[in-house]
Amino acid sequence: RSAAQNKPLLSFNPQEPIEWQSSARKKLSELVGYQDQLIRAEAKNLWWAEDKHAIFEKIQISDGDGRVFPVYKCYPKGVKPPYRWVICLQGHSSGMHNSIGVDFDAEEFVTESIGGRDFANWCIKNGYAALCIEQMSLGERNEKRLERTSPHPCHDAAMHALILGKTLMAERMRDVQIGLEFLRQSEPSGLATVGIM
Repeated sequence: RSAAQNKPLLSFNPQEPIEWQSSARKKLSELVGYQDQLIRAEAKNLWWAEDKHAIFEKIQISDGDGRVFPVYKCYPKGVKPPYRWVICLQGHSSGMHNSIGVDFDAEEFVTESIGGRDFANWCIKNGYAALCIEQMSLGERNEKRLERTSPHPCHDAAMHALILGKTLMAERMRDVQIGLEFLRQSEPSGLATVGIM
């Protein structure tokens, strides 16, 4: 039998998408070392600002277990809760500041984010609220103590995680889980819809 004749164990099944999603999620979690745990997110407000379209808050979130990271929480004006939320992950960039179009150091508004990366502004214009998470090893969470050995910050962070028996992907998934829990706790009217980009 040739390799081309084998059906991959977790190939997508459009007739049973929920069943496929459940088994694929379990396998992904196993492969990257992600453990879904109950958490309580704690928050500290750092600042807030507004313009004619939205209210922006910078918040420091912690899980009570030593993990602390910043987020921007952005609400569109003129939209009543419960909000439809989009979690904005910048990916390989200088950080979440791009999502709202502010300068990295002073966090003052600029006219345009590089490459159309002002994700939260797009969300606001389309009636969504946005939670922008500063991802591990990027932006404000890049390595500040150890000397860089790789030209890409994620490579060093991935190697550090492996040394500790973890993976960078699982660590970032955990950040999103903490962000979701923070939204659940901070939205008294509940969460109507949550997407991620």
